[in-house]
Order: sequence, then C-alpha cells, then structure tokens
Amino acid sequence: MFEKFLNNGTNTFRQRYNETFGFWVDNVRKIRKLVKITYISDNNGHLVFVDDRGVESVLYSDSDEDVGFEFAPPVKSWYPHTTYGAVLGYREPNQQYRRGIHVDNYSIVTLNSANNKVNLDVSFDNLTQMFNASPKELSLASFREFLSKKTSEGPLTYYINSQMVLHKNTASIFSVLIYDRPVATAKFLRSKDTLVLTEVNPLFMEECMSIEHLIKGIKLEVV
Repeated sequence: MFEKFLNNGTNTFRQRYNETFGFWVDNVRKIRKLVKITYISDNNGHLVFVDDRGVESVLYSDSDEDVGFEFAPPVKSWYPHTTYGAVLGYREPNQQYRRGIHVDNYSIVTLNSANNKVNLDVSFDNLTQMFNASPKELSLASFREFLSKKTSEGPLTYYINSQMVLHKNTASIFSVLIYDRPVATAKFLRSKDTLVLTEVNPLFMEECMSIEHLIKGIKLEVV
C-alpha cells in the first residue's frame, strides 16, 4: 500500500508507521528501497527515515513530488532466505494499529532439526534477504543440492512457495509444512527420485500432491 506523508494526517501516520520498516518509493527517480522510519515530528511536518547503510533522509509533508512509502502488510508467509534457507514471517497479535512491520508486531523464525521455531531478529539484514532473495528453481538438481547438506550445516527448509516448505528432519526424512503446520511426512527414495508421502492430512492432500508439479523431475507417491 503506497502512502504519501500529509501534514493533516501526521498523528495517524505516526501511530501506524513510526519505527516500522517499509519501502521508500520515488516514482520520479525510479527508486524503491527498504527503509525504517525512525522519527515523525509532532508539529512541523517532517519525518526521518534510514536505509540499510545507516544513511538518514528527511521528508517534509505535502511534498509535490511523487514520493512516499509502500508498507508491506505483515501477512504470514514463507520467504526464501540466503543464510537460513526458507524463513517464516508473520504478524504477532499485539499492537494491531501498526500497519508496517515493527519489532513488536512481527516475527521471523526458522526451524531447527526438531521442528522447533528459532526466532530471528526483525532487522534490515533479515528483511532485505527475505524480500530480495529469489527462490532457486524448483528442480531435482536443486533438491539434490539441498539433500547433500548435513542437518548440522543447514539450511533445513526447502522453499516451495509462500505457503509450503519441506523441512529436513534427517538426511532423507522430511515434514511437509503448510505455514508452520506439519501436514505430511515424506521420505525421499534416491534410486527412484521419488518422494513418498505418509500421514497426509486429508485437508491438505491437494496442496501436497502439487509438489510433483512444482519440483521438476520429482515423482510423488502417497501411501
């Protein structure tokens, strides 16, 4: 959602967006970059934001230029992440009036080998990786590369889409997760390039069956 900073809406803007992350959008200069709003004045119509390099900028209200902020709604979603594999970002049920991503209303987690959540910082580094990382092509080759890494080395999650990942429990046993909910167990048969699904939650059967179409070269078997 794109919003301009207007003087007659300063109080509302402060309540919704102060200390939140969003994208600075300059449609004139074709700029879109992740920033954090750090200060919104009470009475003289300006705000301060900082980028991931620590560079501060000032924006005055009612600017005639086509500039403003685009705030990513903190909806629940899996994101690719270059350091941790896939990570799950989601809104916490507090401070609902905040519309942007804030440390008090948003969590970023990865999963350890026991399927337990490990909290990550809501920081420029993690958000930049989440929003800028492109998922690898879903293919037998990329899946084999994922398999080749030991669970102690990570990453443990193979990104499929914003809702679904495969989480590595052992070298060849996985949990199929819809968001953070396990909906099936999977075992990979290397000799057949086949993912065998067991204990499939019938409510998520259709999503689980889509794995065969999403990962090129993988066969699927349900038992």
